[in-house]
Amino acid sequence: MKIGAIPFLNVKPLIYKLEIDKSVELVYEYPSTLSSLLKNEQVDAGIIPTIDYFRGAGKFVIPKICISSYGKVASVKLFYKNAISSIKEVAVDKASSTSVALLRIILSEIYSISPLFKEITPLLPQSLEENESVLLIGDHPLTLSGKSIDLGEEWYKLTQLPFVYAFWVIRDGLEDYKKIVNLIVKSKEFGIRNLDEIVRNESEKMSLSKELVTNYLKQIIYYDLGRLELKGILKFVNFALKYKLIEKEREIEFCTTSNFRYGIKRREAKF
Repeated sequence: MKIGAIPFLNVKPLIYKLEIDKSVELVYEYPSTLSSLLKNEQVDAGIIPTIDYFRGAGKFVIPKICISSYGKVASVKLFYKNAISSIKEVAVDKASSTSVALLRIILSEIYSISPLFKEITPLLPQSLEENESVLLIGDHPLTLSGKSIDLGEEWYKLTQLPFVYAFWVIRDGLEDYKKIVNLIVKSKEFGIRNLDEIVRNESEKMSLSKELVTNYLKQIIYYDLGRLELKGILKFVNFALKYKLIEKEREIEFCTTSNFRYGIKRREAKF
């Protein structure tokens, strides 16, 4: 079976066991590319940007697992040269669809600006040299200094809710998904139990301090999709509709008969 994964540090605890499972072919791609693979049924499941699900990617969401933050996220930041109020153009990577949508919402709702968004691929830290502002996601922002706003922090100020950046989705047409769901759930449980090992391995591989990786994976990133996370998703979807970042509402369909029930047209998540 083919499972799509994002090559970022925050995904590692969710795929740590999948990486050594011989029954799984992991396909590493950047966020929005994975959404396209899922939509075209080229992978059986993938961890995709939240907004892409509401743009039609995939069929069923796997309950209880996501990548989220309560405030600061550290890995999704807007870097800028001058005052935010003076920003006329933002360089973004088209691979980061949820982060781009979140930034549009934050700039409009909090800073009352609507700059032009310019796509640059690949977008690297040095891109700020040629642009007045740059949206960076993934591992680069973890160690990059400079004037910036953290989008997770800004979202929490705006809503007092966590922000969900991505979750697992099963492709449309996959009838027998129990095995793949079980593998993904078990992999998350294994990764959380072995976070210390992941910290040691990844800090060495990425030449990052253990303190930074420990704080990021244990204190900043959350992996449970619960009541507040679902409310955060609903709030995000409402904003996305307001700013025409998605065309229509979509009800979240969970892939099991667990106690999760969530209607995107309703005012709150229900369990």
